[in-house]
Amino acid sequence: PARAMNSISANVAMMPFGVFAGSFERALTDRFSLNVDAVGAWINKETPRGRTRITGLGLGVNFRWFILGKAPAGLFAGPLLRLENLTVRETISGGRGTSGGLGAEVGYSHIFWDRLYLAASGGAEGLVGPVSLNGVQLFGWGWRPFIKANVGVAF
Repeated sequence: PARAMNSISANVAMMPFGVFAGSFERALTDRFSLNVDAVGAWINKETPRGRTRITGLGLGVNFRWFILGKAPAGLFAGPLLRLENLTVRETISGGRGTSGGLGAEVGYSHIFWDRLYLAASGGAEGLVGPVSLNGVQLFGWGWRPFIKANVGVAF
């Protein structure tokens, strides 16, 4: 094809918070793409209960519909599926668990000079599991908002 059909990028918006995410996106047609996120979390924070350390890995799959533009560049929206395993260690307690959920994402991506890939998006996801929201140990469900600012390469 005469245009880039794939991208590999990193979410630089969450790095200062101890969350490191890489993405691979593949255009399936002019209007649809499949995006896969791999996420690692290494978070240390002070709370009223003492120091909390959160570590873990996650995997997300997004199906993107491009409202404007041609995949993988343009205005997009779509559902996502997330699975993550987190370990929480607090001063007086701890926990470990796997949570999963569904959500939605809306964003815009652009490819400069046929190589530089930039994307900004946000959304929310509902998670179910023993550890799901910012390390708080829940045995139920909860909503979590998210943002992404990805920088990478298109090919």
